[in-house]
Amino acid sequence: MNGTIEPAEDPAEQDRRRRRRGGRALALLVPTAVVCYVLYLTSDHGGRCVMTGGEACDSSAPTAWTFGAFVVSAVLGLAAVAGPEGWARVRAVRGGIVTAQISAQAVMALLILS
Repeated sequence: MNGTIEPAEDPAEQDRRRRRRGGRALALLVPTAVVCYVLYLTSDHGGRCVMTGGEACDSSAPTAWTFGAFVVSAVLGLAAVAGPEGWARVRAVRGGIVTAQISAQAVMALLILS
């Protein structure tokens, strides 16, 4: 046991890291949707959908839910990135915003792939 205590991380630096993480997730939102859609089209069900001209395209998840998850992820990403750095209230909730943003993005990807 060393006995040294490491200094606590600066809240401003922690907030900057959360903001960058939210920005990266926001930048990956459209590529995630495109890659998931391409993977869906290469699946057995997606292939039948393409081959029949859209007649066999019944998705197990409603399109509105997928679009809603996309919009929620985009709005939360913008809130995480655009929120001012100096406000203590924004700093307190930015971690939750980024977590919800990434969760909505994961739900969107799962809905596309289902």
